[in-house]
Amino acid sequence: MDPSSIAFLKEISLEAATLFIAFGVVFTFIIGLWLLMQPTSALRFIQSMNIWYSPRRSMKPLEVPRFQERAFYRHHKIWGILLLAGAGYSLYYFLFDYDQARLVHDFSRYFNKHIADWLLEAISLFLLLGNVFVMAIGIIILLRPGLLKSFEAQCNRWISTRKVYKFLDIEHNGADSMLTRNPKVLGVLIILASLYVLVNFTVLVVTKNMVIVI
Repeated sequence: MDPSSIAFLKEISLEAATLFIAFGVVFTFIIGLWLLMQPTSALRFIQSMNIWYSPRRSMKPLEVPRFQERAFYRHHKIWGILLLAGAGYSLYYFLFDYDQARLVHDFSRYFNKHIADWLLEAISLFLLLGNVFVMAIGIIILLRPGLLKSFEAQCNRWISTRKVYKFLDIEHNGADSMLTRNPKVLGVLIILASLYVLVNFTVLVVTKNMVIVI
């Protein structure tokens, strides 16, 4: 990507972030003013948006085991040939068509040359060893797939992710109860915070535009 395109993307991203922050500050100021002037209707509006979303329920289909071993072993020759073909093509590319010097030159636009060289060297070694391993697995699958059953039994373990993020499915209503008890106080705090952010953000934008003009 040429420098002009990178500069254009940076400018677009900065403008989008500026608009997003400005909209958020204005929206927060309106909510704070609403809580101060009409707390009852503001609380009703906030409660209407306060909808509980359960990640455990939405992720439940991903927690159902789906066993494909029978179909895999039934067509083991096809899978073995595909793995050998893919690994063989990758090895051919690394041995005869891989130009690390050109990639280092391209990546040196974004990284230090020595860092880019080190990263590409590590990635190339990892991919090279990985393709050799995949080729060995492909040969075993093609000729003697039964040799993989003990290795498969050790690796094929089901890990439930629902237990890991169970804590995300617990409601924490401390902020809601505080807002219900003291809507006007929180309204004033929200207004002051939004004004503080708005003033600092305006000074930052104006200063930046003055520097650009100069």
